[in-house]
Amino acid sequence: MAIGANMGNSVPDPRNRTPTHIRPDTRTGRGVVNHNRTKRGSAPEDRMIMPEMGHIIASIFQVMVVFLSNHQCLTFLPLQYPPLPPESRRLIAIGHVNGDHFVTVHLRPNSPIPPIARNWYIHHYSFADGWDTQYSNKIEEFKSIVGNDVAKTDIIELD
Repeated sequence: MAIGANMGNSVPDPRNRTPTHIRPDTRTGRGVVNHNRTKRGSAPEDRMIMPEMGHIIASIFQVMVVFLSNHQCLTFLPLQYPPLPPESRRLIAIGHVNGDHFVTVHLRPNSPIPPIARNWYIHHYSFADGWDTQYSNKIEEFKSIVGNDVAKTDIIELD
């Protein structure tokens, strides 16, 4: 049933939408999820831009989100939920490949992970403290493997 069907409006229920195609936004080069793939593309309101949506995905699903690409690698944590016990935590890893595809990445247990997005430290609620504490060794290992040509932060400070 469509939302607003009783008003003669045929807007589909957004809860029933699932991503059907993922591609880069040609204007910005950032990845987008196109929920309503058509020959003429999708409207901007139907796109999900990565890595900007990392915190939203992490917070809505209460998961860690690892974003990997040749240009930027980050880990996103829930902003407004207390940390789950380590054995209950779930991780979603997303890789951006060939400049135009997103793929699921299956990480082995105890794999190195990218640094936590700095915006998490700035914007998370105090009761979300603790999500980051068990990952420092995995982050340091990741930094030692990945070269300096890959951004490992979501904030760039200009002097």
